[in-house]
Amino acid sequence: KKPSPLAPFYRIFNKIFGRATNGYLGITGVLVRRSILSLVAVGAFGLLTVLSVGKLPTGFVPAEDQGIIMMNVALPNAASQVRTDEVVRQVEKILADQEGVDQFNAVIGISFLSNAYTSNVASFFVRLKPWDERGELTDEVISKQINQKVSQIPEAVIFAFSIPPIPGFGNASGVKF
Repeated sequence: KKPSPLAPFYRIFNKIFGRATNGYLGITGVLVRRSILSLVAVGAFGLLTVLSVGKLPTGFVPAEDQGIIMMNVALPNAASQVRTDEVVRQVEKILADQEGVDQFNAVIGISFLSNAYTSNVASFFVRLKPWDERGELTDEVISKQINQKVSQIPEAVIFAFSIPPIPGFGNASGVKF
């Protein structure tokens, strides 16, 4: 009878599979004979897991400090562009005094967060200073500081947020599980 053309593949596969099986059985035999060592190893891995849970990012795609944050400004429906402009000027004063902010630009009449084109919304692009000039001020810290300050403006709902880590992956980052 003529041998199968796959016979060399089967022979190599069986050889590798046999070695893997024997290796697994050998390690399992050692762990069974040294059960205290096994328990210590399982405990060490469990402790390592518990300790790393708080240190690893929890988001689907971890947020990165890209040196840019965005802001959304929303006044009540049908607010005039003049009112929106007045609020934008107040936000600009806050940004001008904010540590870590390099430059900013406002666009009145468009919300990039909700893709709305109305007179009662505005968007800000805020470029932060380079990382080595900011020290411990990450984009998240700066956003929180700005959000605290702009919350004092009662005429509008205003908030700063980080841009998504992957372009085209939504309008804001921070989705966590």
